[in-house]
Amino acid sequence: FFGDIRVRQEGLYQDSVAARNRQRLRLRFGARVQVSEELEGSLRLVSGDPNEIAANNQTLTDVFTRKPINIDNAYITVRPGKTIGLEQPFFSITGGKFSVPFFRPRAVMGSELVFDEDLAPEGLAEEVTLLEGKTWLRSIKLAAGQWAVQEFAADRDAFMVGEQLQVTMAPTPSTQLTLAAADYYFLHSDAIAQERNRNSSLVLTNSVVLRDGTVVRGGDVISSNNQSPIQRFLGGFHLLNVGGQLVIDTGYPRWPVSLMFDYAYNFQARRGQESAYLFGAGVGQTRNPGD
Repeated sequence: FFGDIRVRQEGLYQDSVAARNRQRLRLRFGARVQVSEELEGSLRLVSGDPNEIAANNQTLTDVFTRKPINIDNAYITVRPGKTIGLEQPFFSITGGKFSVPFFRPRAVMGSELVFDEDLAPEGLAEEVTLLEGKTWLRSIKLAAGQWAVQEFAADRDAFMVGEQLQVTMAPTPSTQLTLAAADYYFLHSDAIAQERNRNSSLVLTNSVVLRDGTVVRGGDVISSNNQSPIQRFLGGFHLLNVGGQLVIDTGYPRWPVSLMFDYAYNFQARRGQESAYLFGAGVGQTRNPGD
């Protein structure tokens, strides 16, 4: 069993916008079962609005009403080994609803440049270990995912296909460097935009085009209606993502130093806003009690 509870006071202050103060709760509770060396199952229940895909926070409001609990993770992972004649398994297949399986660089907090920490995609994910060593080159792995985004019919389904190459090195005895390069492609992404017509509670912050040709800029209030519903996103989503993380052992276990960068380029962006950058640095860690 695993889980956590967090309570926080959240103040939002912005020019020309009324100030807002909220008390928020986050509850996460899960269980993991190791059936055998080759089979694992896990589930996690979380608080929050089910229409908010990138947060588990629940605002404390609505006159003491009870708050919803949602399925956040529910998956099975298979790591074939001895049953197919392998001394050690070198690949795994996961199916269901799971946390983002791709490497994201960290410096105390993980990068959310492409995928949010709380995102729980659905579908399939695979990982293959191509090399494991004890020299300066520690490992080479290939991760892949086929995520079901929206199901309609065979020729209209929206889904994401992606792959990522991960290389971990130890340039010196006191440093570890991980580099990763990935390609993510969302097919039939217009179906994602159109889902907002059916469910007005969904949070949509990308620019969209209405049926009458009106462009609603990302972040603005979307006022679509039956006469002019959302037709598509202004652009598409085909992302090149390159990131790196360097961890330095300072000789003090509680005080490692970490540096990271993350870069994304969207080949289908519009209006010249195709690149994003993130740099981070951290001292210490939040892994063990007392850190």
